Amino acid sequence: MFASASKDKTIKLWRINGELITTLKGHQQAVNWVSYSNVCNLIATASDDNTVKIWSKSAQLLYTLTGHKRPVFGLSWSSKGNIIASASLDGTVKIWNQKGELQQTFIAEGEEFTGVTFSPDGQLLAATSEDKVKLWQRDGTFVFG
Repeated sequence: MFASASKDKTIKLWRINGELITTLKGHQQAVNWVSYSNVCNLIATASDDNTVKIWSKSAQLLYTLTGHKRPVFGLSWSSKGNIIASASLDGTVKIWNQKGELQQTFIAEGEEFTGVTFSPDGQLLAATSEDKVKLWQRDGTFVFG
């Protein structure tokens, strides 16, 4: 199974042969990113509506994560699949647990983050903007950027 995000506010789940399984609806604006956790079988979606939504593999909406003040573009599950990072044009990266509870917020004033990723060991977090990369240790210590 794989997922696609759309400007029509939906997420589509597909079989590898291209057959549509189902369409997820719930965002109020364009969906910018989809990230799937193989570990916990959850799907996360990021949207222009400033939210992240967490869905079950069976397409049930589980949680809506709020707190970003501008569109959310980047999502990344940790390698253990128990936490997810979201990156927003509001200059923040937020860390959430798989139950949708906010754990941490990293702030970079004046940045517009469009991507985020964990290092393979989960100890570093990189966020990207148009022409910069910011790097934090998982405990929130700023490394560079």
